[in-house]
Amino acid sequence: MTDAKSSEQVSDGEGAATIPNLQGSIYMSATGGSHTSAQVGGSPAAVDWTQGPSRVSTAQFILAHMPRVPPPPPPLITDLTVGDNSIPIFGSWYSAAVTWTYAGDTGAATFSWKMGGLPTGPTGWNLVSDIIGPQKGNFDIAFATQPTSCLLSFQVTPSQAFMGPQTVLVYVDGQYVGALADGTQVVIKGTVVTIGVDFRAESFTDLQVGYTLQYQW
Repeated sequence: MTDAKSSEQVSDGEGAATIPNLQGSIYMSATGGSHTSAQVGGSPAAVDWTQGPSRVSTAQFILAHMPRVPPPPPPLITDLTVGDNSIPIFGSWYSAAVTWTYAGDTGAATFSWKMGGLPTGPTGWNLVSDIIGPQKGNFDIAFATQPTSCLLSFQVTPSQAFMGPQTVLVYVDGQYVGALADGTQVVIKGTVVTIGVDFRAESFTDLQVGYTLQYQW
């Protein structure tokens, strides 16, 4: 982890005490990937899988329990089909994830998914994962129903991945914030944050970007 960096998009904000902090991670590799949210929300979860010009071969929706002693039951795994998927959520869960694998070494698709009780974006979805290809994609996270201020933090593995042309670009409501690296913290205000991953270094086979949206006002 590098030393924390900070830059400021805005300094003023509105009250957001009723909005839960959001945490998640994006994993990209040459053979597949995943987008995980630590906030599960209500039942049912809805996932709309749209194929792109290069096919994603398989996809799953995974619900995991909070780690505890004794060990929790295994995750609940649901195979996704192209089009609309409705997955009931029962019990106490820790995280939800959409995972995908590529047909061969290419793949493109869009996964739009929502879980009740979370902020939604203009399209009505909580999360939209636009997979352009291996190690490249745009990920929308709806973090408020109206412009809200929060602290966005990044954790990137491997942290040295940004010594070359590979970048993580951040947009808030379509406005460019910057190319952010491991340890970055930035104050933002808006309704939807977009994380653009473009990871092309030959020396790395995978990349994970963890993000935390912490509401402060």
